[in-house]
Amino acid sequence: MENIYNEKYYDLTKYIGYLSPRLDNDGNQILRRKGYKDDGFDVFAMVVQGLRDRLLMFCRLIEDPDPIVDEITKYLSNPKNPLRVPDKETELVKFLKQLKDMDLPDKMPIDYVQIHIGEFVKHEVYVIDFRNLMYGDQQRFDSDPRKLVKFDNKTKKKLQDAFDQLRLNYWDRDYFRVDSDNEDDFLSWIGSEYWRIKVNYHNGRIISSSGAAEYPLEYNTLKIIYQFVQNEILPEQKRILASLMFKHQRIFAEKGPTIEDNKYFPIVKNIRIFEKMKLAQYDIAVIPDDYDEIDNMVKTEHEVIDDLGGDLADYFNRETDITNANLQDKLAKYSLKHREIDFESVDVSGMPGEEVLLIIYDVFQVDRFVENLYETLCSQGYMLNWMYRLLEVG
Repeated sequence: MENIYNEKYYDLTKYIGYLSPRLDNDGNQILRRKGYKDDGFDVFAMVVQGLRDRLLMFCRLIEDPDPIVDEITKYLSNPKNPLRVPDKETELVKFLKQLKDMDLPDKMPIDYVQIHIGEFVKHEVYVIDFRNLMYGDQQRFDSDPRKLVKFDNKTKKKLQDAFDQLRLNYWDRDYFRVDSDNEDDFLSWIGSEYWRIKVNYHNGRIISSSGAAEYPLEYNTLKIIYQFVQNEILPEQKRILASLMFKHQRIFAEKGPTIEDNKYFPIVKNIRIFEKMKLAQYDIAVIPDDYDEIDNMVKTEHEVIDDLGGDLADYFNRETDITNANLQDKLAKYSLKHREIDFESVDVSGMPGEEVLLIIYDVFQVDRFVENLYETLCSQGYMLNWMYRLLEVG
């Protein structure tokens, strides 16, 4: 961990998260168990004598320290004073938080927040843009967000106040309770709720934290914020999806529910089961009559996505001459570049079928470097939109 913001007391305050109690899956207060290396120093035991000595050394090295540093030195000099306990904050942690408050301005204005709570393999992220008063979503933390819903200044203040209550500047960077040598512990971690938050402040500071099976004491407040934003975003996600889906009912009415005459049939045959998957995901009650024929097909979302992946691979192998070797040349025909396509914002509404196929093929190539890209694009409806276009032009 580097002191990238030149905080005076950083060498001391960076241990606040490690020394503070946290929650497990059952809501019990615990201590961080998984160790980490800091400048070559191993931190892993319940009480680490080496850490006590290290903190004392930092206290002596600080120039013109606040009197609180003297209090910390006195506390650490008494070996009977614990560095941390699971059921409460020690006096040491309280002192360190006071130093952190000196380094970090209270209630800093926020520009941008990204939050994910859910499965580790899925990366749908909710975005709160305080600059433009806008909620959005994105497929992963480093992708471009989709703007969905505006909010007003009153809501902005409430959200800012809620984030202030989290006191993110005290949080540890990682909350992962797992011991690879303990099978039960490892399985508990695998089945836990994964979460991640990243806050960009107006002064340029960024605070990020994530975890699974361990949670900061204020985690319930974070979940309340997440659920509030989710409730604001979901209706717009539903509206966009429903509008997109029902817009294409005319094509099915014209070509028939089986659409076997479509040149892209091996791919577009998946549209109906994809639609049903999305309807269930967003709890949309209006279902077209021709869904009846697949009512008895019970498949998980992963199975639906995997089936399409198999059909796409077969189609590319048997029906096209697209290969890894010629992909870039074929993309260049449409002024596209391999690994530079913005899959979330690309507009396929006027594209010929070959161009849409090239985009889908490129997804598979990029997925080798960007984990779960294909699955995420399927889950969020982008692949469904591309199949609609193939249905139209085929």
